[in-house]
Amino acid sequence: MEEDIQIPKWECTIRKADNGFILCFLEENREREIIFEINDERDEYLSEKQAFQKLFWQLMEYFGVHNSKHEEHRLEVQIKKQK
Repeated sequence: MEEDIQIPKWECTIRKADNGFILCFLEENREREIIFEINDERDEYLSEKQAFQKLFWQLMEYFGVHNSKHEEHRLEVQIKKQK
């Protein structure tokens, strides 16, 4: 008889809120939420991009996607100003 192998389930949800993004996931059998808030009233569009960038970095950490200076290819999210 084959033994059941438990494969860890990695999943999360992202919700868009009026003032940012909410990342929800399980950590040590407890639900955890991280809020990425849009908080710059002077430039809401830039702040939204910064909040999303932080969300992206957190997703990389959660799923174990890490960059190394020794790798030929790197995953990045950059905010660039149009010329």
